Amino acid sequence: MATTTELRTQHRNLLLQVKGLFDKADSEGRVLSTLEEATAANLMAQADGLKAQFSKAAGDDELRKQILALGAGEPLGGYRSNPSGGARGGAWGAEFFKQYRPQYGQKDLISPSGSVAVPVMTQELPPLTEKLETVMQAVPSETIGTDGFSYLQETVRTHNADVVPVGEKKPVSIYTVQRIDDRVRTIAHISERIPRQYLSDMSLLQKYLDGMLRQGCALSLEYQVLQGSGIGENMAGMLSVSGRQFMPFSTTVLRTLREALTLLELVNIPGGIFCFHPLDWQELDLAQDLVNSFALATPSQALPVDRAARQVWGQRVAVSTQMPQATALLFDPASVHMWQRETTRIDWSENTWNPDTQKNDFEANLTTWRGEQRAGFGALRPAGIVEIALEPGT
Repeated sequence: MATTTELRTQHRNLLLQVKGLFDKADSEGRVLSTLEEATAANLMAQADGLKAQFSKAAGDDELRKQILALGAGEPLGGYRSNPSGGARGGAWGAEFFKQYRPQYGQKDLISPSGSVAVPVMTQELPPLTEKLETVMQAVPSETIGTDGFSYLQETVRTHNADVVPVGEKKPVSIYTVQRIDDRVRTIAHISERIPRQYLSDMSLLQKYLDGMLRQGCALSLEYQVLQGSGIGENMAGMLSVSGRQFMPFSTTVLRTLREALTLLELVNIPGGIFCFHPLDWQELDLAQDLVNSFALATPSQALPVDRAARQVWGQRVAVSTQMPQATALLFDPASVHMWQRETTRIDWSENTWNPDTQKNDFEANLTTWRGEQRAGFGALRPAGIVEIALEPGT
């Protein structure tokens, strides 16, 4: 359990990130982008969660002082708007905090049979200037207190809005969702038996074991989110979920990736995150296409692949060893979600029976370490996921 000081530090960092988004937009004389608004809302949702943990100890007065200090003395009512309706940068006060909750917070869809809570993003994407270190950074997540969770999965979205004369019947749009009831899965592994003396004599061994067990759990979860089959204990990953889109190979890899982006745009999703196996990204990264091979490019412009920023066609790229080779993925972060019941926990024990020695490990001074976490994953809008073939016939 984090200390009150640690919670306050985390809370302050989240608020600083929100302030940074508004200050950046203000300095550039523009409104917040849709992604920036969603990012700010998610940051505040996390900050609210931290506040609930330490507010009893710290008190609301102290929290208000911290927020005012971060605002550089600006009153919380300093929110401005422009004719386009977007939030202007600069002051990031009470109006934004008041408005982000109903727009991005949890909403209940009331039906005759009860209510269904629609999950929302509670984990922010890294700022657009930063690279994605792992694909999991781009998957919104929230912590839950039970093993089960429910969400609404969109299966049909047909907008039929049109101009309507006064007194005439309005057109009907079709939005079909289905309720999905699911549960978290346990991801775990153990180490081989290790003599206790080694842990005492080699101070780095314990840290090494801790790190490797955590990494193993993280990679397994990443595999489930990307490739889980949905059969048995497996989660239904992005590459197996029913309703995802598919982009076959089209002449070249770069053209294929651009056409995959169009598939998202055709369902009114402006962009997403590309994910590649490291070897596939290497091939793309080392491609020697000529600038003038693209009609819109000039010698002074960069190719569609931005190596320094790790982007392709203006979209950020995540690299994962858990992706199958010759297949790429493009997904909208708002279309997927993860539920964390328990983050990775490391335990060790001497009280296990060793069938090889027919002894209790306690008698032999042997220890076994275990890494374990519990999480679940779901696709809220499968159409926001595109599986991409990087080679003909794949």
